[in-house]
Amino acid sequence: MGQSVVDAFLRGRLTAWAAFLVAVFVVAVAVTALRRERASAFRVLVMAAAVSVLSIAGLLAATALRFPRITWRRVDPPAFAQASGTSWRTLRAPSTAVLADGAPEVGLAGVEAGGRIRLFGLFSGAPLSGYTDAQNIPAMPGEPRICHVEAEECRAWPKDWPAPAPASSGSEFLWSREMSARALAYDVETGLMLHHVEGLRSSDGALAMAGSSMGSSAKFNERISDTWALQQLGKFSNEPSREGSTALFIVRRIANGRVDAARVVATPAGDGFTFSFERATVALGWAPTVYAWFSRPILLVLTLWFPLMSMAFQAAPVWWASRRRKRIAEGEPLSEMPLTEAEARTRSRLLVAQKLHGPTLLALGLCVAAPASLAVIAIIAGR
Repeated sequence: MGQSVVDAFLRGRLTAWAAFLVAVFVVAVAVTALRRERASAFRVLVMAAAVSVLSIAGLLAATALRFPRITWRRVDPPAFAQASGTSWRTLRAPSTAVLADGAPEVGLAGVEAGGRIRLFGLFSGAPLSGYTDAQNIPAMPGEPRICHVEAEECRAWPKDWPAPAPASSGSEFLWSREMSARALAYDVETGLMLHHVEGLRSSDGALAMAGSSMGSSAKFNERISDTWALQQLGKFSNEPSREGSTALFIVRRIANGRVDAARVVATPAGDGFTFSFERATVALGWAPTVYAWFSRPILLVLTLWFPLMSMAFQAAPVWWASRRRKRIAEGEPLSEMPLTEAEARTRSRLLVAQKLHGPTLLALGLCVAAPASLAVIAIIAGR
């Protein structure tokens, strides 16, 4: 039952989120309506029950929000891509794989403002530092070359550029629709969860393996701090389909605790195509860390708020009598003892209600703040 509710929250089912928001709204209205009334045991117990119910719902929502969400966003075409034509590339040239600041990057030749041909990063969209411009030197037969898409003009692949090489590092990203607490991320478009990553490379080039088999996403995030993975699906030279919008390729990487992805979607338009260059990026560690160290512990404690408050009111007469005896022993002047046991019980519970009213209001706020803060972190992590 709980896993199915978490799955509904994760996939953005309207009924799940609407029910949660309605519950929050009803509690907020009730608390506002009772704000001028004097604190009483009944009011505190009603609010305590609301705390326990909201904390359970908030815990289910937070469990869904802890998974980093991979969302594709359209961006302006970088210097190596164009928005329309017969090809998405501005130049016909091979690609190369490089390491930039410890992260894998795919190098593509592009035309910078002013006509200079430089090596650009697929993920960054910016020129890669340390490489010169491609000079207009004729290419030798059989050697890699850079050519204009609409002309036969070609030049040699610069000697100081890395040799053309496949983008993939032999890594494999394993996806599944199955809901799992050990999943590393969630792809919003496909509804698939990233369960496992094989072939993580360390900084010294050795192969490692990480993912759901590590036991938890928290342990995985520790493992990937000095490792990376790169995967390419499809080829940069793939021909667009005339049957509708298609992704020509998808390149994903894990590096520096983030998942980055890039793709080009082609759509038929007249004799040519329109091309949409899209990126997705998300931090793998932020949301799981906030969930593990803030949201989850708070919400777990708050699920017990109603039974704890009930126990406090049951123990109120004993606490009140003990407090009264202590004050008498210290010589403090006290009001007269209630005539009946019922009056003493009522007075003691009223005193306890006055002391617990403020903490219970705070607990209500935390029931909403815990999942809300996780939602904010998830939004920031995806930028």
